[in-house]
Amino acid sequence: MFSGKSKFKHLSLNTKFELKQKWVETLQINKVLMQQKLCDLESLSPKLSSMMIKLIEFHQWELVDQELGLLPDDGQITVIKIDKRHQLANRSLNQIKISKRIWKLLSDENKIGLIVHEMLSSALTPLCQDNSNHCKNYYQSSRIARNLTSSLFMKKTYLEVNELEKLDIQLNQALNTNDKNSFLKVDSDFFNIKVYSENGEILAQYSHPKLESIESFIADSCQKIALFKNSISVSYSLRKSAALSVELISFPTTYSIEYGTKINFFSNVLMGKVLSNYGDDSSCYEFLLNIIEP
Repeated sequence: MFSGKSKFKHLSLNTKFELKQKWVETLQINKVLMQQKLCDLESLSPKLSSMMIKLIEFHQWELVDQELGLLPDDGQITVIKIDKRHQLANRSLNQIKISKRIWKLLSDENKIGLIVHEMLSSALTPLCQDNSNHCKNYYQSSRIARNLTSSLFMKKTYLEVNELEKLDIQLNQALNTNDKNSFLKVDSDFFNIKVYSENGEILAQYSHPKLESIESFIADSCQKIALFKNSISVSYSLRKSAALSVELISFPTTYSIEYGTKINFFSNVLMGKVLSNYGDDSSCYEFLLNIIEP
């Protein structure tokens, strides 16, 4: 499993990649390896890592002793006899059941690959199965899910520009989202600070267009704010464009009504006003930094 260790290794311990402990224990996942995969996705786009975490926690997961029903495969390249196929996982509605017997045989890397595949599959745009103008049955393509999963685990995806561009096109065509311009494009986040006098007049304003090097910006702004001797108040606004929500969708299939997901991306804007005199730039720094990294 590819991991972008050189540039993003420090992110693997970041709390933003924490998943619910119950989920980790239920599936006996290698937690560090799962965090590293989320770190890989983060290096491509915060939208990918955020989406994966939201989808994992949106679904209900269970290891089962029973054999799972064999589902049709829409993308077999080579013919595999029916008695040679085994169903590792089934997703029905928003529940995912995994065969305990087969799960135990998988490596830690392959377990994570299965999780990524299932989550991408759940977020695919449903396709018409009967190719009619008035479609009665839909499905989510296992072939497309496998292709996307494969791309996210190939080293060249992370190193070659043309592979990244190809993945961007495939994601936008395949996933059921409200973001159809560029899935991997990261909209510019910003952090804005305003200083007000007692009567509400704006005395100063400091803005930072991106969040990568926010610490030095906050430190510099707080040093300037500490120089104001009169009574002041400070306001802030923070936009994080990778915010998202998961929406449940339903569609008819040959079996019955099935569920899938739609990913809604939006800019999450946090705003606040601190009614305080900031004579101490260290307390200003700690407060504003905590807004960025709560």
